[in-house]
Amino acid sequence: MTNLTLLSSRLILIGFFLFSLQLKAFDEIEEKLKKIVPRNNMILKDVGGLKYNDLGFYFMSDNQFNNFLGDPQLMRTKIADKIVVVAIRPPRLDLFAPDNMEHTIRMQGKDNFIIHLGDATNIACWNEWDKFKYRMQPDILGKQMHKGWVMVPGNHDFFFLGNTAGSHLRKTGGIKQTWAAACNDDDYPNKAPKRLKSRILTKGNFILAYLSELASQSSYFPRLKKDFTFKSRDAKCTKTKKATKMGLTEPSTKFEICDWKAKNPNSFLQRVHWMKPLKDDVRVEYRSLLVQEVALNPPGSKPFHYRGILLDTQDYYINPNLYFNRIFGRFAKWIGKVNPGDHGAVQRGQQELVKGWLKENNKKHDPNSTVYVFMGHHPFETILPLGRLRMGDMFNDLKYYTYVSSHTHYGYVKEHKYLNKNILSELNVGSVTDWGTKGSQVVYPNQAIKSGDKLTMPMTFKTNHMKNQPADIKKFCKKEWNASNDPDEKHGYLAYSKAGWLPSAAHDKTLDILIGAYDDMYARLDLKKYDAKTQKSVAEDLALRKKYDAKLKRSCGMYRKNCRRRKFLMVQRYWITDQQNYKRDKVYHEDRLKYGVCQSIWSSMKENETW
Repeated sequence: MTNLTLLSSRLILIGFFLFSLQLKAFDEIEEKLKKIVPRNNMILKDVGGLKYNDLGFYFMSDNQFNNFLGDPQLMRTKIADKIVVVAIRPPRLDLFAPDNMEHTIRMQGKDNFIIHLGDATNIACWNEWDKFKYRMQPDILGKQMHKGWVMVPGNHDFFFLGNTAGSHLRKTGGIKQTWAAACNDDDYPNKAPKRLKSRILTKGNFILAYLSELASQSSYFPRLKKDFTFKSRDAKCTKTKKATKMGLTEPSTKFEICDWKAKNPNSFLQRVHWMKPLKDDVRVEYRSLLVQEVALNPPGSKPFHYRGILLDTQDYYINPNLYFNRIFGRFAKWIGKVNPGDHGAVQRGQQELVKGWLKENNKKHDPNSTVYVFMGHHPFETILPLGRLRMGDMFNDLKYYTYVSSHTHYGYVKEHKYLNKNILSELNVGSVTDWGTKGSQVVYPNQAIKSGDKLTMPMTFKTNHMKNQPADIKKFCKKEWNASNDPDEKHGYLAYSKAGWLPSAAHDKTLDILIGAYDDMYARLDLKKYDAKTQKSVAEDLALRKKYDAKLKRSCGMYRKNCRRRKFLMVQRYWITDQQNYKRDKVYHEDRLKYGVCQSIWSSMKENETW
């Protein structure tokens, strides 16, 4: 045996020995997890029959508004859709899902705060965020929608397809270029812009965009000033003096760390903490952080005072990656190199921050009458073991607490048990777009009931199943609006499933369906009801549609980009006109909203049949 071979063998043995020690350490952490928080005095109960909300807030999540004009890419193919059932949603659902969310908010939110549990966007595009923030306005065309809103970060809000922060080795290129092209809605073929962050919503930019919305709620909606006093200029910010070493392949960077605290103890929004890299580099944005606190009812409220802690479960130490943990399994999970679609994370800095807040609160508020509602996007059992350990440490000194999550799209109430002891009672909130066990849902928490030393908090689920819709929806959803009743269903809810296997084929079919969806809508709405400007703009679009009818009906094939460009421009024009009229013409807004609600529900129902 040569010296080189001998050396290699020894290195392999040493590596194996060190890996074994590492796994043993991991097992020890797992054992610690089984012993944390040996008591829990808080129980959640699904009592869906209740029809009231006595706490003044509700949860909603996972609307995942999608840029349907973006570049076709690998994750939007029939192959991907076979693996992940929502890789491709019905194009009509992508088009009309915002209407369903707006209606849900209008019906449920007038006297309530909204707590959104993440995944406002789908592939993390600025244009998707714009759709979301318009629907989240406290007032739309003179109608009061809700009392204000906050949200926790979701993995789809700043990671491409919710799975990856992009390629690591280069500032541009690779997945980042694909991501930017998928977010482009200007022209076709969708080219990536020179400045990628003008299209893609990285975590740092997501935080800045969200902070802007917090500030706007007090600036532009006077009735919310008491509860939303946030101004970023009032925050105390510091910059780290030393550059922080990032993951395995990302450059080191310094951070800006900011803290804001409300002066009014009775306001809804109490604290905001955020951290953002100083370097304008896509590769380091994943280490940004957003943590918040809200007063769910005024301090001193009887019998219980409720406070909410909005955690950031996308708190990764190493840059997330789409495939690494799928390939390397347990090892990837333990080093923290994971897919955000599979696992969440909480780092020590967030743990210490929240524990400091709780310690300060316990001096002001009686722990025996204070209920803490922790909120994060990822379900508890999907958070990396060290993250669960850190969360358990947060809970350790509290008497009453619960955890609210989302991410699954179907929703549940669950008790996590270790050593036959209740560790944590968790509410998981379903999607407001996709069909789940409970359908599209919002959840109302009701006043907790005390029995001995135990608290039971009833949770009311408000579903958007057609069979459970309020009477007004049953009334305005007309049978002739249902595309399933069309004789050929060429442009119906599941027509996308008939596309070829290539991304270009999926994109071609998507454009066909969207053109058909607009054609159907304008044929079924009474256009004479709307103002002259709306009628004129729609008439011009329909005239152009008729002019290019023959070309728009062609199947474009793999290489005929000019063919798809014609369809792209038609959909783009339809969309721009539709949104302009929607935001201006009140009569059109109401009719268009009702039509969109029905389309989104029927789309979601039909897609569920394929699962």
